[in-house]
Amino acid sequence: MCLSGPWTYFQAQNRLVDTGIGLRPHNDQEFRAYAGASWGYGISTASKHKEAAWEFVKFMTMAQEGAGWFTLQQARPSAVMEFNRDPEYFNMNPYWPVIIQGFESAIPLPSAPSETNRVLFDMVTSVIQEGMDPQSAVTEAHRQLQRLFDEWN
Repeated sequence: MCLSGPWTYFQAQNRLVDTGIGLRPHNDQEFRAYAGASWGYGISTASKHKEAAWEFVKFMTMAQEGAGWFTLQQARPSAVMEFNRDPEYFNMNPYWPVIIQGFESAIPLPSAPSETNRVLFDMVTSVIQEGMDPQSAVTEAHRQLQRLFDEWN
């Protein structure tokens, strides 16, 4: 099973699902995490208080009192590695050392690589517009996506 992030450990626990966390096999000798899309803060060009907005962004992304506290309350990791070493994380989640290891070995992936979007778009189009049977379309998309993933690794 693939969890979308460390927070899903708690979602699974809330549903009384016996869950563990591990890193994905990369090759015969190592395991890695893959970092993909995320969310963040921004400042509108129409903002009347750009300097105040910038101070808020810094507070919510880099300050222990803001970003560190906020992510800890959500039991999810911070982008600031130092904050993730707070002992409270280790008390809340017995798999936190694995999450830290994932950060240390993570390989960034494009959040929405155009090549993968094209493969998926073509798969849907081949079924809807060209009458290809869905199983064949999924099999072909899998083959193409695997080739792309192999190239990225």
